This record gives sequence, structure tokens and C-alpha cells, in this order.
Amino acid sequence: MNQVQVYQRIGKKEDPVDHYDNRIITKLLRNYRSHPAILKYPNDAFYDGELVPDAEESIRTCLCDWEELPTRKFPIIFHGVTGKDQREERSPSFFNPEEAAVVYSYVTKLLTEKKGMKIRQNQIGIITPYRKQVKGDTYKNGDSVKTNLY
Repeated sequence: MNQVQVYQRIGKKEDPVDHYDNRIITKLLRNYRSHPAILKYPNDAFYDGELVPDAEESIRTCLCDWEELPTRKFPIIFHGVTGKDQREERSPSFFNPEEAAVVYSYVTKLLTEKKGMKIRQNQIGIITPYRKQVKGDTYKNGDSVKTNLY
């Protein structure tokens, strides 16, 4: 991204005139939602270390000891799933029922395990490259999970 002229800085990094053209870019540097581990890559790759994790600590760390996390204190799950991408005849979008079933399982566990804190559906973010996979009818067991896209 930094290779595209509009995203490049004006001047050298060590110069006091180092800045972006604020007529084109507004940099949002304070993050009020994410754990620092989630922000690390974009902060290093795109923000030159300028992102400030500013989420309330009790909220951003409440699930850092969740038993489903492969690494405690690192609230990210990468879960490889062997499945088959499928497509309905009238839709250009793909979906993978096996992947959706795994996500459904995680969401169900988050919503039912209390441990002193109630997790609501609108507090869960799921990233998928498939628009069709957001629809509940792609889940293998027929249950659905309401999902909001932003």
C-alpha cells in the first residue's frame, strides 16, 4: 500500500515535514476495539508503529484465557479446514460448509460459555472471503447465526 503515491509520505521520515497529505488521507490512529496482538501486523506494515491500542483493558482481555485459544493471551485463532468450496447455480459467490460449521462451533461456544461475562452476537467478528458464507443456510447442521457485515 505504501507503494501507491497517494499513501506515500511527503519528505523523509526523520524530517519535521514528514506527513501525509491530509486533504486525501485521514489517519485514524487510536483503536478502541482491538487487542494489541490483532493490531500488530497492520501497525507494523502500514502505520509505521503509529497505531495506539486504546480499547478498555477489561474488555480486550476478557477472553485471553479462553480454553479454545491455541496460545493463551493471543486472542486470534487460525484454524485450517479441509473442505470443498461450493457455489449455488444462480450465485457468483462461493461458500464452504465445512468451514462454516467450524465457525459456527466457535460462535456457539462463545455464546454459551459465561465465565462471568456475557458475550453477545454483535460482539463477535468473523472474517470470510465469501459473501455467501455469511448466510446462515450455509451451515452444515441447518442452524443459523445472525451476522452483520460492515
